[in-house]
Amino acid sequence: MIGTPNGFVKYAQELLKPNTTLISDNYKSLLFNENRTNDGKATGMCLSWFKGSLKGNTYFTHAGGGGGYYCEIRIYPDSGIGSVIMFNRTGMSDERFLNKLDNYFVDEKNSSR
Repeated sequence: MIGTPNGFVKYAQELLKPNTTLISDNYKSLLFNENRTNDGKATGMCLSWFKGSLKGNTYFTHAGGGGGYYCEIRIYPDSGIGSVIMFNRTGMSDERFLNKLDNYFVDEKNSSR
């Protein structure tokens, strides 16, 4: 995807809402269903998303970049929050900047807010 920071925030917000005009819950279940190997082992990959965990909270993330830009988007469906970070710099790998940034905003899974 190519977009603005505001566009990515709106996209993340839509992914966190139930049955929106943009994307149905049925389609979201396809997007965020983790792939498994033939012997049933989890791969950490979904359809264009990667699954991970921070402080016990499951998230789905994607990163990308090219000549002059780098972006990461992440949603935490159980917590109802998302995060986006964009840089004006070249980036061709998943650098996991949101692991550091989200550490300040994501609570431990079983703690109260």
